[in-house]
Amino acid sequence: MPIGIGSSLFGDMVYYHIKRTDNSLPKIVLERGVKSQELISKNIKGFKGHYIKFSIDPHGIIEYVSYLGSEQVVVPSLMSLVGLSIEYLNKVCKRNDNGLIPDIVEFLSENWAICLYH
Repeated sequence: MPIGIGSSLFGDMVYYHIKRTDNSLPKIVLERGVKSQELISKNIKGFKGHYIKFSIDPHGIIEYVSYLGSEQVVVPSLMSLVGLSIEYLNKVCKRNDNGLIPDIVEFLSENWAICLYH
């Protein structure tokens, strides 16, 4: 079960950080400090927009999600992504690297992604 924190910041900005517990990781992985891949989307201008960061472990599992923004986000939906394989997100890393996804939050709000949040 993921755990998280959240806070209301200045203006309409909110911050959420949701991570998986390390109870599911083998001890050797924790000791080695294996590097993670990151997927970042940002469109903050002034105090409007959002910044979202996904950390993905070497096995393709989402370790944590950090969100900072003024846009509405459904926190249980973010929680349901933590612990999932990145492959469930419709090749989001490859599409983002090729510049095909200008806004990951909007991409994950499309109809195909609704099943991920249940």
